Amino acid sequence: MMAAPAIEFDGLTRDFGRRRAVDALTLRVETGEIFGFLGRNGAGKTTTIRCLLGLARPKAGDARIFGNSIIHNRLAALEGVGALVESAALYDWLNARDHLRSCAALAGPETNDDKIYQLLRDVGLEGRERDRITTFSRGMKQRLALATALLGKPRLLVLDEPTDGLDPIGTVDIRKLLKQLRDRGVTIFLSSHLLPEVEATCDRVAILDGGKLLAVSSVADLKENHTLEDFFIKTVGSAGGEGRT
Repeated sequence: MMAAPAIEFDGLTRDFGRRRAVDALTLRVETGEIFGFLGRNGAGKTTTIRCLLGLARPKAGDARIFGNSIIHNRLAALEGVGALVESAALYDWLNARDHLRSCAALAGPETNDDKIYQLLRDVGLEGRERDRITTFSRGMKQRLALATALLGKPRLLVLDEPTDGLDPIGTVDIRKLLKQLRDRGVTIFLSSHLLPEVEATCDRVAILDGGKLLAVSSVADLKENHTLEDFFIKTVGSAGGEGRT
């Protein structure tokens, strides 16, 4: 019997009023890969992730995590999943260490202070453990949100624009960490509107536009055979001020 894929979308569809944000998405993410989910702002990436994590209910179709339906067996589906989604909630009145301590209470007894300090080192916050989150820059908050997602040693990590707000050095550090996690067997589903981001990090990539799946490709094939214009991908924020979906 073949093992279930890490993620499987089966005709996933989500509407907002008369607008279709995700249109019959069918896609498979294999265990142990870094999979890029690429599309311009407003393409439907965040809506897809919200459906995958049970934060929004699709109009039709389903999403499965390691074979478990997010609609019919949500608790089993989300077991072993860490996520960084848009506008991650942080306990701003706490310091970084105590924030992770509070979140660790939900992650199980295996998370102790040694592991919390290691996580803070992994995401580049060593030396800032006792600083209040209210003093953190946007990039530092993004680093802490990633550390929070890693509590509990997830088998699957779902990341929505994980390098958003990071400086170039921080971006390189996070890319290196993601590859280390993949080498430890963690599957990573990474959403981005930046082609260079998925080129530098991912094994395969799916391209979404207007809620529709345009292509699924290895990163090497994408770089060799396509250009940005092929898929209308924007590497900077749109002049029209598209909202994220």
